[in-house]
Amino acid sequence: MKRCKQCGVDIEDDVVRCPLCGASPDGADADAVADGSQGVTDIDPAERRKARFWLWEVFTVIVVAIALIVAAADFAYGFCLSWSAVPLTALAFIWIFVTAVAGLGRDIPLAYAACTIDLLLYLFVLDWLIPGDPWFVPFALPITLLVTVIGGGAAGIVRGLKLSVFQTLAVAVLSMGVSLLGLEIILFFAMDLGSILSWSIVAFAGCLSIALLLLVINKRLRERHADFKRVFHL
Repeated sequence: MKRCKQCGVDIEDDVVRCPLCGASPDGADADAVADGSQGVTDIDPAERRKARFWLWEVFTVIVVAIALIVAAADFAYGFCLSWSAVPLTALAFIWIFVTAVAGLGRDIPLAYAACTIDLLLYLFVLDWLIPGDPWFVPFALPITLLVTVIGGGAAGIVRGLKLSVFQTLAVAVLSMGVSLLGLEIILFFAMDLGSILSWSIVAFAGCLSIALLLLVINKRLRERHADFKRVFHL
């Protein structure tokens, strides 16, 4: 059994690359790990783009095939399109979502914003297609923006501060608690409830307690120099 000189993970003797950081166990390519390449052989950007485009083509063909089958099934029983409007709309926006991720995958903030806009447009069209009281403006729009803003902010904090596993879990749990507070406020204004905050305060208190517990565990492990990364391959 060998130990990686870069991250300390225990690895088998016949393993060429560390399963966690990708470096050589003997530390021969530590410089590559330090500059961000993580000891993995670089892939030609042109080849990477070609592979993404090939996957996008395959996905597009699959989506078109499913859409044709759904439309044909609907048309065959009534010689018009009725119920298929909803699944066809979903397929269209799923295709837009995947296209945005494939095309803007390296620019994470831009891809995140494009996917959020795509989701909002889908919910707007869905509200228009489904008969009944409108629900996009009072419910779907604010809830989607709430979740995307809090989720994006939490991801930015984790990525920017390079938090540990327990710290990341604490941020995720605390973000969930804040989202629940925001959700009850949205429901209060949309449904004219009796009080602006009630159950969400209890839920937030629980999430805050769990987040603090995770931070305390993380602190104690660091103080005792617990090598949980090596043990759990985190």
